[in-house]
Amino acid sequence: MNGRFIYDIAGFLSEQDERLLPTKLATTLASIASFDAWAIVCFEQEERPLIIDYRDQRPVKTDYCESYFRDDPFYLAAKNECLAGAYQVTELAPRNFQATAFCQDYLATANGFADQIGYLCSVGNGRTLALTLTRSATYKKYRASELSEFQLIAPLVTVALQRIWTLRNESVVVEEQTEDLTKKRTNVAFDNFGATTLSPREHQIVRLLISGESAKSIARILGITPGTTQNHIKHIYLKLGVSSRGELFGRFIDELTQCEAA
Repeated sequence: MNGRFIYDIAGFLSEQDERLLPTKLATTLASIASFDAWAIVCFEQEERPLIIDYRDQRPVKTDYCESYFRDDPFYLAAKNECLAGAYQVTELAPRNFQATAFCQDYLATANGFADQIGYLCSVGNGRTLALTLTRSATYKKYRASELSEFQLIAPLVTVALQRIWTLRNESVVVEEQTEDLTKKRTNVAFDNFGATTLSPREHQIVRLLISGESAKSIARILGITPGTTQNHIKHIYLKLGVSSRGELFGRFIDELTQCEAA
């Protein structure tokens, strides 16, 4: 194992930003052998794949996720609960692989296709992560010595993929919780803003104004005339002591800040 690999894997293990881990892992593996495309994908039986991260000239999130994934040997291996480890694509592919649309119309469309090696790793609940390292026709196939090294570190890559998956899920949970809290605070701020000063109709119009609706769209939404809407807006500005939508928005931000501080 070369010194650069040891240095890079140390960098991966010490990385605290989960968003950088996929790239760090790909960079680490590139110290063993070069490739020009990589992807980390989560497969779940018949579901469309979830793209964790990738660097590829191909339209991974559209063409691949829409249809081509169904002929991907790594997807088929995951579907058949293939054991975790490193595999050259030809080990998993059917005999007619070179003639499949996946190979000819997807893999080979960006600078041709030479070879691919990938790792499979179960992450529970019927889900499997696949990390693929793809060579276009600008490269030759992986040498036997390179494949041997990739296979040798398979247990290490499996642990790395599990770490990426775990930290990603933890991050998603935190983001969802933060988003829910922000929505609750925003709704409270809307409810409180001008509640003791404005009429119910005026309060309704204020909410639409702050949400970015124009006077014409507010009239259409509420089923009232544009003239009536403009009169409501004048009364709202007068009651709240503002002279423009910008000042109105500033007052709302002050209300929102107080809700966040509470």
